[in-house]
Amino acid sequence: AITGPTAETRAALRGVLEDPDTEVRSSAIPALQAFGPEAAPFVPQLVSLLQDTETATRSTAATALGTIGVATPDVLRELSHMLIDDHQKYAAGRALAQLGADGTAVLRDTALNADSISARIRALQALKTMQTSHAEFVEALLGILEEDVERGWKTQAIFLLYGIEPLPDPGRVRDALARAAEDPVLQPTAMRVLVRMGDDASLQVVAEQARAAPTPEQRLAATSTLVYLRRPVPDVGRELLGLVGADLRRNEALQSLGLFLIIQPPIPVDEGLPVLLPSLEDEDHAVRIGAMRAIANLAGDPASRVDTYLRALDDFALRATAAQALGGVPARAASTIPVLLRRAEKDAVEYGYVGGDVVATLKALAPHW
Repeated sequence: AITGPTAETRAALRGVLEDPDTEVRSSAIPALQAFGPEAAPFVPQLVSLLQDTETATRSTAATALGTIGVATPDVLRELSHMLIDDHQKYAAGRALAQLGADGTAVLRDTALNADSISARIRALQALKTMQTSHAEFVEALLGILEEDVERGWKTQAIFLLYGIEPLPDPGRVRDALARAAEDPVLQPTAMRVLVRMGDDASLQVVAEQARAAPTPEQRLAATSTLVYLRRPVPDVGRELLGLVGADLRRNEALQSLGLFLIIQPPIPVDEGLPVLLPSLEDEDHAVRIGAMRAIANLAGDPASRVDTYLRALDDFALRATAAQALGGVPARAASTIPVLLRRAEKDAVEYGYVGGDVVATLKALAPHW
């Protein structure tokens, strides 16, 4: 275990901390931090370094004070002032969180009463890591959502609600998030928190956004949240299909639709295929890949999509998905294998090798030819 500094070491450290060169002063701080509570005699000098001209020195001194753990009035006062400084607020918040009940009291007072929204958010971030009183914490966050502050701060407040369990007064939180979701900037974060809450009423708020939000962008954000967090809600897939057909943020809609078709009951092929086919001609290869994956996961007879898969073999971006899908339709082996063989021949001439997906599909279909 590390013991306290000897008298000789203390004298040397004091000299370094008073050196006119800021880099020299900074070099002594990690050594003091390593001594932990045994470095308590150096707290006054570290407090003075919180006013240093160098940002890095001030941050390092704050971190050391948190590690040493001596919550003197001077330490608490100076660290609370640092919460207002955008360059120092994270170091100050971490330090106060390490200073026990006294540090928590400063953070709580800042979170509830500070004039600076930046300081309040940073204090709340520190309090969340300490799993402090949820009721008081949530009350402060909901208060920020009702204030006339920049939306970036409101987004951070919403994000801080994510993962709080148990959530006090969930009905009030849900209503506040539903109001926030009316703002396109706040909506994506609000949707994530509502889905994480997981109760039927919260999911219903998100489902309503997916079906009836005023803009396609907002509907896409809501549907994507439901899909990526794997929460089944009826008609989400059809909403995504409609966004693909409307050619709005098609790539994002296709990615969400592809995942939706894997984790929830798929859309019938006769409904989905006409909407998805135009995306196979898109200039963006990511859009084409997303459309092909979605087509492969539509419900219905796989043989009805064989011609689509065969045409897709000529698109290098789609070849792997198309070949894999063809391997699952042995009934069409007689018409599929000749096309695959021609594709393999072209690959051998153009690239000097035959793609593994084409080879694997040929092996799978050969017994049925």
